Amino acid sequence: MAGREGLSSVVMNIHTSDVGEILMVVEEGRKNEGRKRDKSRDILASLERKLTKLEIGLGETMEKVEDMGPSIGEMSDAVNGVRVGVEDLREEFLGLINRLRSELREEVAHLREEVTKRVDDISGEVTLCKAAIAGGAVAKELPRTKAHEPLKYGGKRDSKELDEFLWS
Repeated sequence: MAGREGLSSVVMNIHTSDVGEILMVVEEGRKNEGRKRDKSRDILASLERKLTKLEIGLGETMEKVEDMGPSIGEMSDAVNGVRVGVEDLREEFLGLINRLRSELREEVAHLREEVTKRVDDISGEVTLCKAAIAGGAVAKELPRTKAHEPLKYGGKRDSKELDEFLWS
């Protein structure tokens, strides 16, 4: 565990300028590879190169994570802002729905009163009609008056007879 803590502290302390130095050391190691060494030295050099690459990669990753820190904070703030906005809209819509519901109830009550009044008026008129029929006050048919009937035309072509037919 202590080795890991030491490695992470080394990785945290690596900066961009240190990366250049590490790369120069790695290049020197590559130049010296042409010479013969002990196997233990080759393994040690190989492990050092791998460790160096790992440290460089971790350093770059840590820089990227540090660069993303403010962005993540901004996104979190934006999400919270949207959440608050959605809650505000929800409250506004609920208020609007409740207001419309109460207005609709009032209008339905008003229409119900009007229909009830109209039904009462019609039932009163029906009651009057029933009483009029039961009382015998039925409307009687008026006698027909006879209009003057003209004389019949005989079909002759007599102007006097035609004149009497038309004007009498």
